[in-house]
Amino acid sequence: MDMKRRVREQFQRTAEGYLHSAVHARGEDLEWISDLVSQTPRAIALDVATGTGHTALLLSQHANHVIGLDLAPNMMKVARQEAHRLGRNNITWVVGDVESLPFLDDSFEVVTCRIAVHHFLRIEQAMREIYRVLAPKGIFILVDNYVSEDEETGKLVNRIEKLRDPSHSRCLSLKTWQALLETAKFEEVVCEHTWSTPIQLNDWFERAKTPAENRKQVMELLKGALPEQKEWMDYQPSKDPAISLRKGMWVCRKASFR
Repeated sequence: MDMKRRVREQFQRTAEGYLHSAVHARGEDLEWISDLVSQTPRAIALDVATGTGHTALLLSQHANHVIGLDLAPNMMKVARQEAHRLGRNNITWVVGDVESLPFLDDSFEVVTCRIAVHHFLRIEQAMREIYRVLAPKGIFILVDNYVSEDEETGKLVNRIEKLRDPSHSRCLSLKTWQALLETAKFEEVVCEHTWSTPIQLNDWFERAKTPAENRKQVMELLKGALPEQKEWMDYQPSKDPAISLRKGMWVCRKASFR
């Protein structure tokens, strides 16, 4: 199956779960994003891979107009319903692909992408497209999971993520993200925050509708991991086993001229 189709189908069938997911619906990073966006009032903003719209809804409190874009129509349907329930009428929902954004150059003063890039097939192309549509002096705010600089630990985390959710592509390390954003021509690239989010594995599996065999493989990988790998993931074996996902928030800008 084509990978983009797999991503779309995965989120088509799991959309409702993401609306109420604590990882996506809440988090201190939403407050950090709000603080940054409030410094660019009345902006035209884009939320890439908006999912069920948590970040787009937040942006709508500050921006003049927001576009929420996602590959999965069911995600957009849930987001649209939530916006209607909250009375947010300054959001336009667009089904589209981050690798080929349907917008003109220099269109948005603010672009955000929160907890989604690890599903992108061509991350470098996505960053080039985001840079293209960002206005000069505009701000790009990126939140995503990251992996250890240790190659084997990074591979293990990505393998676990892929078993849990077939639409997962890859998480990158902090150093790789820094280099990638700079290569995409963003300036003033800063990882402003890093933190860990505890995840109860059973809930994590349920949200992605992970098959039983894949759940079993994940548990075997965790149990057989090296001590330093378990420490990186903060693996907690118990009746309700848990790990922690490492997240970072990068803030960068587009130059005032090209």
